[in-house]
Amino acid sequence: MTQQNFFQLLNLSVDPPEEDAKIIKAAIKKKQTAWSRFRNHPTKGIQAKRFLDLIPEIRKVMLDPVLRKEEARKAKRQQHVKDELKASEIDRHLAIYFTKGRVTDDEIKKLQTLHSVEVETILRRVIQKEKELASIPSSVPGTAKNSGTLEEKLVAIDKSLGIQMRKGYITNEEISSLAETYSISQDEIINRTTYPVRENNNPTDIEPKTIDKTIEKVINRNLKLLEKSSLYEFLDLPVNSGLESLKNRAEKLRAKAIAAGQKNAIVTASAELAGHCSTIFKSEKTRTAYDVSKALADLDALNTDIAAAEMEGVIRAEYFEALHKTATELGMGADEACSYIEAYCLDKNWVLKSKQKRRRQVRLYATAAASVFIVIAGTILMFQMLKHNRLKNEYQSVLAHVKNQTQLEKKRDLLSAYLDTHDQGKFTDKAEKKFERIQIKIKKRNAIDKRDYEKALKQATGFHEEKAYEKAGVIYKKYLKNHPQGHHVDAFKQKIAVIPGLIDDRDFQNLTLISPQDFEKRITAYNTYLTNHPEGKYRDQTEKMISDMSRDYYRYIARKIKINEKEKNWEECIRLCDSYLTFYKESDRAVDIEGERYFFQKQLDNSQLLEGLMQMASRVGRNNVKARQVYLDYLSANPDSPIKYEVKREIAKLDKRRSKYR
Repeated sequence: MTQQNFFQLLNLSVDPPEEDAKIIKAAIKKKQTAWSRFRNHPTKGIQAKRFLDLIPEIRKVMLDPVLRKEEARKAKRQQHVKDELKASEIDRHLAIYFTKGRVTDDEIKKLQTLHSVEVETILRRVIQKEKELASIPSSVPGTAKNSGTLEEKLVAIDKSLGIQMRKGYITNEEISSLAETYSISQDEIINRTTYPVRENNNPTDIEPKTIDKTIEKVINRNLKLLEKSSLYEFLDLPVNSGLESLKNRAEKLRAKAIAAGQKNAIVTASAELAGHCSTIFKSEKTRTAYDVSKALADLDALNTDIAAAEMEGVIRAEYFEALHKTATELGMGADEACSYIEAYCLDKNWVLKSKQKRRRQVRLYATAAASVFIVIAGTILMFQMLKHNRLKNEYQSVLAHVKNQTQLEKKRDLLSAYLDTHDQGKFTDKAEKKFERIQIKIKKRNAIDKRDYEKALKQATGFHEEKAYEKAGVIYKKYLKNHPQGHHVDAFKQKIAVIPGLIDDRDFQNLTLISPQDFEKRITAYNTYLTNHPEGKYRDQTEKMISDMSRDYYRYIARKIKINEKEKNWEECIRLCDSYLTFYKESDRAVDIEGERYFFQKQLDNSQLLEGLMQMASRVGRNNVKARQVYLDYLSANPDSPIKYEVKREIAKLDKRRSKYR
């Protein structure tokens, strides 16, 4: 990630670069004070923390002459890039004005206000633009869209698909148009989008849902902090990736951020973005809402151009042509671009003078006239054709359309429309038989659908009463798998959506039912809840419950350790220590517990060592002399062994046994 330049961050002179150490130190101190004030700010807090984390690095670079010189060089280069970006935007707006041949004083003043620059800057760009236009030949051959490389075509197609997503779907006509424009198959285009595909645009459609504006602002702020343009770029995955891939990558990035040793602003921003990714890419519905929000944001450049073209509430016809070109380059169709610009101007109460509008009206009239002509000509030709062949072709055509449909209702409707528009005859008899068979299939499917729905609902209701929500979810999903087009799909999807919350509520309620004196069961259950519900709504309460029982749990552990220590049950002592350290590693008592664990581990090691030696001695049989020699050999090889006294006791036992049987 490119880090913000320290000269710019401290508002220090770059040309010439500031060299005075006192001034630099004062600037650092001033900024540190300002950032500290914003540490807990709801919107500026993340960035303020990030800058505070950079303080040591800032001092290191800015107070070292060599590093400071390199930083100044980078600052100049970054400022140059920034100026070039602003200049390109100014040039884009000047290009609109130059469509009428020149730029007026009022337009120069508007650009000065719009871009917050000096008049001289605008004038320099105007002169430069005039020179460029003078050097361009009057006729420059264009380049067809389908003449680029495959990679260039796919980039352009993705751009167009992204813009189309602002309405929440893409139509078959738009896919067909893209395929024809870029000489690429429709299947390839469909594979590159996750958007819903519709037959036609519907003017009465409600505007598609977008993500919450507050969440969008948080996401964009964190993306800006990490210098990423979208959540897809943050996850480093293509926009047409599957939900599972997106969620898995988000979980890995979140786990990495949580495990990071140093919790700075960058890590915090990454963790927050990964969390939003898990939520947004949880379903196609929420993903679509994000894509719609992103598509609308991508139109900001076009909106800015339209605003720049407006002068005293009017947009000239020449300007409209330039705006229309920009809209089509973004990925809109010709008519769609006209409609968008017209709607935007209507919303602002601006008058739009457009040659394109007139041409479009003429084209519509011509199309209507052509349609009438085609109908008349078709009627004349129809009477000239043999009736049998005509009816046969029409029947075969409707059969082909029926075959391509996946839903029985659409098959039925196609045949019904055919029967309503054709007189009784050989082919209508065949169509009627097919229609009746499909009707029977629909009735049979609906009966099975109703039966399976009622059965699933009854089973799931029983599981809900038992609070076995996981089993209820399995029942719902089984129905959806068997009836993807069923009448109750939406109802069961809604029930599935609330199950995680029900499980969360149930699991937390179960925590409150555990006996207050059953410390081990409580602490284990609390930890299990946190593991199973990393984003649970009771997470904070559960963590507080763990914190609140710290003292009682320590007393319980200490008491259990004392009992097992007397019985020399070292393994249980170690387990008890580990149990406490798992939950309270940062507590004041953790050091004592770690010390005890070390002692118990040593005792366990000694116990296992003695046991192994005794087993070795027992393998020589009942010969006490040989067994005694095993112990003596061990003591000879390990005179300072921690179990030497236990070994000597075993030798004494053998000696006592030998004297008894002499």
